[in-house]
Amino acid sequence: MQIELARGINLGSDDPDGWKKAGVFAVLVAACTFLSGLILPAIFLFLYGPGYLTQTVRNTAMGDEEGKLPDFLSGSALWAGAMTLGIIVIYSAPFAVLSIAGLGLSTAGKGVAGGPTDLGDAGAAGAAATFSPFVLGFLFVKLVAAAIAPMVILQFVRRQRFGDAFNPAAIFAGMFASPGDYAVVVLFSVLSGAALNFIPVPAVSGLVGCIFALMSAKLVGLYGAQVLHLADDEDASPVATGFSPDPK
Repeated sequence: MQIELARGINLGSDDPDGWKKAGVFAVLVAACTFLSGLILPAIFLFLYGPGYLTQTVRNTAMGDEEGKLPDFLSGSALWAGAMTLGIIVIYSAPFAVLSIAGLGLSTAGKGVAGGPTDLGDAGAAGAAATFSPFVLGFLFVKLVAAAIAPMVILQFVRRQRFGDAFNPAAIFAGMFASPGDYAVVVLFSVLSGAALNFIPVPAVSGLVGCIFALMSAKLVGLYGAQVLHLADDEDASPVATGFSPDPK
């Protein structure tokens, strides 16, 4: 195993103020979530949350700011968040298609089952059988998305180019550079997300979720640093606009 798991989940391993920054990040996200009914907090939340996580990946993978967590008031997180959201929207298209198709078939099935001829249980069973391939398709796409997400973000932060997030050859090459390490990164994200379902208090779940997300981001960054050696990549961009307001 090439990545240091303990270093990844310890947010203070490369930054003496790491846990403090993580706590402030979690509180900021929680506050914006509470005020999300207002336009400005909602916009800030949608940009700042993903952007801060993307910056964490970049700092860890490329060694920016000596691998420390970004400053929690970093304005460049908003730029990174806009780019990250654009990537998420494009990759979410298959979910939208499958959801719409599945909803249409489900509605049609219910109409058949409760229609004039009233097929009863047989009709409902037929509707479920028709709908199930779309459910399986949705789950498959979701699984694929979870599997490629870390490498998609690493490809983006490497050169800070939007189009790099949609380079299948580079994405799959990076994933299979060390399959075991990559599996650990993906599983941590999936299992930590699932663990949140066992926290009954939504406010606590949200705060813990922010910490887990930062741990996942740091692990993704470590994969880029210790497996892909992105800091030594001649094609990778230096610290630049969008990730550091004051590049040196």
